[in-house]
Amino acid sequence: MYFAGVRTNVALYRVRLDGTGLDSMPVGFGTQPDPSPDGTRVAWSDGTLHVYRYATGTDTALGIAGYAPHWSPDGTLIAYATGDPGTISVMKPDGSGQRLLGNGAYFGWAFDWSPDSQWLVVYGTAQGSLALIQVQTGVVLPLGFASGLGQPAWKP
Repeated sequence: MYFAGVRTNVALYRVRLDGTGLDSMPVGFGTQPDPSPDGTRVAWSDGTLHVYRYATGTDTALGIAGYAPHWSPDGTLIAYATGDPGTISVMKPDGSGQRLLGNGAYFGWAFDWSPDSQWLVVYGTAQGSLALIQVQTGVVLPLGFASGLGQPAWKP
């Protein structure tokens, strides 16, 4: 489990599900940690996006302003938000290949990947409803039945 917390300072932490093995990532202040599917890296934000590698203990600042990074289930992309509400974009884990999704429409920070890494479920702030974004094309499909719903999660 990964989380941001305050003990002696604000930091990013991980712990085993049984509560043992608490360990902090030596990256300073950060929020919104999201581990890669293979557990070797963690994407996180301090207003800009970073990727921390456990094997080497290195943190790479990607130089991209953003929040709420989410790894795709296949580990090939990271989706992230800019602004609050803001736009949703994707990039490769090294920060290359940035693409804006949804034609610049505004979405909340709560979004999630489909298990096949082909779609994002998002909360559209202008519509007040959930929508799907096809990652390859950026096309937005409003979910008419989801008016007034938010905080989506997509799990098999």
